[in-house]
Order: sequence, then C-alpha cells, then structure tokens
Amino acid sequence: MLFVGLSIFGGCGDGYHTDEWVGRWTVEMWDGENVDEEMETSVKLGFLKGGGSVEEWDLCCKNRLDSTTEFTFGDDSRWEFVRTGKWNKSSFWSDAELKELNAEFASLITFLSTGSYIVTDDGFIMQGDKRNVILKGKISGLWKRSGSKLTLFGDDKSGLGTIVLSK
Repeated sequence: MLFVGLSIFGGCGDGYHTDEWVGRWTVEMWDGENVDEEMETSVKLGFLKGGGSVEEWDLCCKNRLDSTTEFTFGDDSRWEFVRTGKWNKSSFWSDAELKELNAEFASLITFLSTGSYIVTDDGFIMQGDKRNVILKGKISGLWKRSGSKLTLFGDDKSGLGTIVLSK
C-alpha cells in the first residue's frame, strides 16, 4: 500500500526526472556483459549439454540468433521488461523448420516482467508485480542519463547490478 502512494507521488511529483526515463530502451550491457552475446553463449551451452557438438553449433546456429532485451518506461510510472529471441533465416533450415523451431525456442527464452517505478534526482525505485518470474520485489539504486544512454546502478540489496540502456 505504501508503494502505491509512492507511485502516485513519483508520477505526479517531479515529472522532469520521470520524463528522462519514458520510452523504450534496449539493454546493451548487464553487469559488464553484452546481453546479445550472453544470450547466444547461454543457448550454445544448452545445445552442447544436450549432446550437440561445437561443429554442429557452428554449422547451424552460430551468429544466427536475433535477441531482444528491452525496458519500456511509461509516463504512467509503469515499466515493462521483455527478453526474447528467435533464429534468423538461414539456408540451413527450411521455412517450416524455422517456424517450428522459433515457436519452441520463444516459449523457452521469452520473459516478461512488469511493475511500477519512481525516479528522483539521482535515485530510483522499481517494484516488480507479483506474477513476475524475473525482476521481483523492490529494486532500487542510482541512475545517470547521458544523451541516448541511461545507466541504472542497482544497490547491493536489490541484486540488479549495473544496466546500460540505449534509445
């Protein structure tokens, strides 16, 4: 209940800072890791653990994964986090195989989290909705905006780490 009150305050109090966040942001780095490279590495490790070889990976999959990791901050003090991926068109798979593969793949790696947020001069609080699998509970820290880059520095308690976003 307290957070609802804070959310109203954050949405109506200092619109200037919230305005600096509003919009769709692509996640470039999370704790020093390039998120696209990390996604491909994670999928590759799963492929190898499932019995595939490095040679098979290089033939069918290397550099063929298109992933999206984004935060959208609304002007209504709500946020949404989406992470998904799909295999891009290659001569290795037929159109039917690619469609089936992408449907199965998306169900395994697609994540959606939502919540509310408050932005102050240099700090933020994000509250994840109860149904979230990722980004649950209260997340807070400091932020910095420089041009088309927004960097979030999560505090130690939140476990968020450092996230570099770009528009």
